[in-house]
Amino acid sequence: MSQKLNHIIDNINFKYVKENDVANSNKLYKFKKYLFYLYALAKYQKLRHFTFYENTEVKINNSQFHDFSKRMKSIEGMSTIANAWIINQIASGLDKDQNYLNIGCWKGFSLIAGMINTTCKVFGVDNFSWVDAPRNEFYKNFNNYKNNEKHFFHDGDYVNFLKEWEKKNEYIDFYFFDGPHTYKDQYQSLELASNFFKTGTLILIDDTNWEEPREATMNFINKNSGKYKILHDLKCKHARHPTYWNGLIILQKQ
Repeated sequence: MSQKLNHIIDNINFKYVKENDVANSNKLYKFKKYLFYLYALAKYQKLRHFTFYENTEVKINNSQFHDFSKRMKSIEGMSTIANAWIINQIASGLDKDQNYLNIGCWKGFSLIAGMINTTCKVFGVDNFSWVDAPRNEFYKNFNNYKNNEKHFFHDGDYVNFLKEWEKKNEYIDFYFFDGPHTYKDQYQSLELASNFFKTGTLILIDDTNWEEPREATMNFINKNSGKYKILHDLKCKHARHPTYWNGLIILQKQ
């Protein structure tokens, strides 16, 4: 999987705003963003998170990527299409007996990214405790793509969910924690879920531009010396960046 992951990352190309660019320095980005904001205010009476889809292309499987992008555009996300594509392509490499677990779903962007054109089981967890908790919008999005035989959602606390996971007698093949990004939650989420990691499990951590999730991740790796390898540390200039949003780290259990 590590070689496939390298291929996925290498296949992504950013056309207008590169990882180290200040996004607002690009005129097309600014124009598209403010046009989107005007549209959002007119339709929803509030601002929504902007995803600069035009910035990202792939060198191989371009038609598949464009079809995927069109489907993702209907879902608001605090992420980018590049991040969603990485999730989708990792999940695409899992078979029907393997799984993708996404904790912290918000409106379903990263969860549904792992559901489109994949055969693996997909589990989402969220208790919608955040101030802007969009439970109804999440369920609308989730139900549009849900396959009852392989797509599941737990409306509740992730700590209790991970404790219950032990009864399944299953490993976790692909894990993405996108819940609270305090040091405590990031570290605890890795520590609890690690009981179900096996050799080859991929772990995705986002918002790694911020100090607390990065520090918690690095301390978890250091505490478990030799058990985890950083495959990619994808950085970008600032938060809400049109490349990797706010940074990604991808680990693999050794």
